[in-house]
Amino acid sequence: MFNKIGLTAITLTIIASSFLSPAYSGSNRAVIVNMNNKVQAKTKSHPVWSMAHIDKTLDGGDSIRTGSASRAEIRYSDGTITRLGANSLMRVNTDSQAKRTGIRLLLGKLWLKVTKGHGELKVETPSATAAVLGTELLVTNDEKNISHVTTLDGLVEVTGNKGDKTLVHPGEWVEIVPGKEMEKPTPFDWVSLKKNERFMLDPTFVPSPDDFKEDNSWK
Repeated sequence: MFNKIGLTAITLTIIASSFLSPAYSGSNRAVIVNMNNKVQAKTKSHPVWSMAHIDKTLDGGDSIRTGSASRAEIRYSDGTITRLGANSLMRVNTDSQAKRTGIRLLLGKLWLKVTKGHGELKVETPSATAAVLGTELLVTNDEKNISHVTTLDGLVEVTGNKGDKTLVHPGEWVEIVPGKEMEKPTPFDWVSLKKNERFMLDPTFVPSPDDFKEDNSWK
């Protein structure tokens, strides 16, 4: 179930286990620290997709995408880490006050571990926003706009497209289907999650390319 998870028409508020006063890094940059196989980037200064590389800097408005059997790990100046899964597309954002780097996930799967004590980080999809103070979670956006929010650490408040809300605790996940009432969160199977999401959770794991659906949108 975890290899087909998506995010749509929902708002997420991620609550740290203990509140910390906001402090901002003053930097809106992110750096690619690890990558596997096909990874491309498009920047404001060079608005054409080109092959990315380790240590490449991404500023607000820059984009990154991955092909099949591909992955990219991005580290922000405050220590926050993002892993973008295969067949995914995201853009680095800055909020209206340019206080902290944000993320806009347009397609695919995202693992996120946010450093506490550096203010709110926003994760957006075409129809959702996650306000993060410090937690670990999986967020994805797929073509069918069927959502699953999986909380690994911290507490997540999920608002569905009908305005209904629920809290997703560590060890729980919730499904959101467009046009339907949101179901109650249920415990997820840690064994299945670690197996199906090992490519996201373990940066040293390199699976066979046959484990992934080929992405023909770009090569």
